[in-house]
Amino acid sequence: MQNEQCILVVEDQPEVIESITEILEIEGFNVIAASNGKKALEFLEKSSPDLIISDIMMPQLNGYEFKEYLQKKTELASIPFIFLSAKIADADIRKGMNLGADDYLKKPFEVQDLIDIVNTKIRKNQLWKKEMENIRDSFALAVPHHLRTPLIPIMGYSDMYLNNPEDFTAKDIAEFFTIIKDNAIKLRERINKFILCSSIQAELKDKVHLRNLHNEVTEITEAGIEQVVFSEASRQKRQGDLSINLSDACIVFPQTMLVYCVQELIENSFKYSPAGTNVDVTGEKKKNRYCLSFYNNGTGFNKDELKTIGLYNKFHEGIFNSGSGIGLYIVMLITRKIGGRIIFESELGSFAKISLFFKTV
Repeated sequence: MQNEQCILVVEDQPEVIESITEILEIEGFNVIAASNGKKALEFLEKSSPDLIISDIMMPQLNGYEFKEYLQKKTELASIPFIFLSAKIADADIRKGMNLGADDYLKKPFEVQDLIDIVNTKIRKNQLWKKEMENIRDSFALAVPHHLRTPLIPIMGYSDMYLNNPEDFTAKDIAEFFTIIKDNAIKLRERINKFILCSSIQAELKDKVHLRNLHNEVTEITEAGIEQVVFSEASRQKRQGDLSINLSDACIVFPQTMLVYCVQELIENSFKYSPAGTNVDVTGEKKKNRYCLSFYNNGTGFNKDELKTIGLYNKFHEGIFNSGSGIGLYIVMLITRKIGGRIIFESELGSFAKISLFFKTV
């Protein structure tokens, strides 16, 4: 069986290296051996393996120090990593996992155990790479469309003036620049959201960081939420349409992520409802959950749209201010990845209500 995958084995005992190499080469893997972490780093300067198996107790640079170094290198941190050790205590497992290790294999090991753990990690990494390729492909398809839309008036009005500047009055020129500036702001916002979405995708892929996010506690207060939502109401000149009624609580959810979700959902609530209609923000504790809801009397969306919410779906193109749909996708991604829930209730042309549910402490 022929395999293109390369496995780096870092181990100071020659007999163990020989045993692992023989087993994995029979399975078709290309095996590179290093007798310690320092020599492994020399190999990694030239090439990147598909998997690393490393002993913990080694001279010059032990396994923990080796893995800690890899975590600091963006191009190396995502390589699947298995610790190999003769003695594995709970403290060792916690330390290794905190450094980003994917698994442990205890010496002496069974041949099939080694084969199974290697195949599992390689397969998971291939699936992850495929998912990232799909995301990149989606960006490649979506970015030109979403960036082209505001670019059209920017380029169009610029060309109109530059080709025949003498044909336009000062009033015409002022109108042109207003349109150009408005669309430049839209362009900037869309670029920032694409960058943010990419950043959050990567952040939530980091297992150690994600585990830490699951343990962060944030205090929800009416005053704190008011500050965020009234700022958006003022920006959209909808202060009179906003009502807020919240009870205080402590939730298991990172504060920075909560602020982003609130900003995005209140922005959408105003964007997809006409001026003069209600936008309500409510929050209450229900048993061991806290429900934070955003309600508006606006365009709403139908059941088919709810089923197809994705990174590049756009709701109600041309109605009020069309958006890219990225913000809502990010909110869904954040809440679901960090242990929350998001519920949609809506009637097309009547109302929309989006509720976030968080664990409480």
